[in-house]
Amino acid sequence: MRVIVPTWLSFALAVFLVSSCWNPAAARARDLEPVSTVSLSPQILEFLRWLPADTETVAVTQVPIVLPAEKEWYELEPEYFTRRISTVCGMLPGYTWAKGLKIDRVVSGSRNFRQPTNMGMSLFDGCSVLVISEDSPISGRQIIQAASINCDFKERASGLEILSFKKRIMDDTWTFYMCSVSPNIILWASDRRYLHELLARRKSKIKRQAFLSSSELWRNLDVRSDFFALRDFRKCKSPTDSLSTFFLLEPSPERLYIDTGLVGYRVSYKYSTTTLEETYISYDWKAQEIREYHETHSKSFRDELVPCKMAYRRGTWLNVSTDVSKGSSDAHFIFLFGALSLLGHTLVV
Repeated sequence: MRVIVPTWLSFALAVFLVSSCWNPAAARARDLEPVSTVSLSPQILEFLRWLPADTETVAVTQVPIVLPAEKEWYELEPEYFTRRISTVCGMLPGYTWAKGLKIDRVVSGSRNFRQPTNMGMSLFDGCSVLVISEDSPISGRQIIQAASINCDFKERASGLEILSFKKRIMDDTWTFYMCSVSPNIILWASDRRYLHELLARRKSKIKRQAFLSSSELWRNLDVRSDFFALRDFRKCKSPTDSLSTFFLLEPSPERLYIDTGLVGYRVSYKYSTTTLEETYISYDWKAQEIREYHETHSKSFRDELVPCKMAYRRGTWLNVSTDVSKGSSDAHFIFLFGALSLLGHTLVV
């Protein structure tokens, strides 16, 4: 039996097939549909709300990590990757009295990145929210007691006792601030003003947050990752805050190119797959082409990174996927510091 399809239906089907299967713009639009941040736990969403609206970089760790002492530096095998990148992003307390503290999740916010005096980590203003695990060998009360004994001075703000620590890191003296907002939640900040703003927002119930759920930086981001971080370059005070990100070296001839359309960068990592996913968002197509080339052709990375790196572009988006477990031990450090630098936490040596 022959089935006769009405003319209007044939036309509708043809339009649908053309628009959905053959229209690259439509395909990209589907690929870039936002992933709702409601997939995050209510607690993490609340912590994101605490962060000041001009926060430039947000980092979230959703698996337990144990804080190391200051002098410990573990080989960056996949199981250590999440802890190391979380620790550096938040400049988490690396003191002997904090060693062994188990944290269930961390939300860090930072802004105002600037060059160190000479060598060391980029200076920044920020704060980390640390949720202490129920089975941590050190309780919230014990960590505050230990910190109180070892701090340099104390003050009060928003009805809380703030413990302050002076610490020399390379050629700069940092001041860190610590306080407890509940039995299992502590704050660790690198700037007094940022901490005070966060405490004020926590009490005021202000809804506007650093990265609204409507931001394109959330699109297709797997918020179930062990670790993920986002940086909005539109909040940079000037491109000089991130020279290594805005300034690119053209493949041939070797000339400097400035990315004039950079919007954001994000990174996520899953221990179960040992996969590091990175995304650059820029309206400068040439800059994206240069990035894609260097991600897969850099001479210094050829032997260690190219076999486990894949890069592909969709319009203004450049996605890079790396299997961390397939890189050499040296490559693991390159993965780590490359991501940290793009997030603003550059190490100058």
